[in-house]
Amino acid sequence: MHMYGFGFPGQGFHCLKIPSAVKQQSGDQVGLIQVKSGDADVFKIEKELKNLIDSKWSWKVKQISESKYLATFPNKMILDTFSRSKSLDLALFSINISISRSSLDPMASTVLQTGWIQFSMSLTPPKTLKLSLLLLS
Repeated sequence: MHMYGFGFPGQGFHCLKIPSAVKQQSGDQVGLIQVKSGDADVFKIEKELKNLIDSKWSWKVKQISESKYLATFPNKMILDTFSRSKSLDLALFSINISISRSSLDPMASTVLQTGWIQFSMSLTPPKTLKLSLLLLS
């Protein structure tokens, strides 16, 4: 876990690295599956992966957007092999996908976007400053 801070008077910056109690699992086997064509959902993607690669593996497919899914692959070699292909046609439900390696955590419920705003001390009237903050929100 990282905590970041920003101090206004000197406009300083600090970062606190807090060791987590639970060891993070490696993201080497997480694949991002992008659906290029066809009607897909979590069930269909999981069924296709079981048919194509390993029927006994617990795929843990998770939808992260309308056409993107995360899946945990059995090993790094299988993920690397399929990520080299431009696209794959899946047989059971006629879905066309592409697979790439992902650094996203498959257990995360959402991904936060990082944004930084720097304020500088100025002689701006308070009304204008308040309006500026509302526009940035």
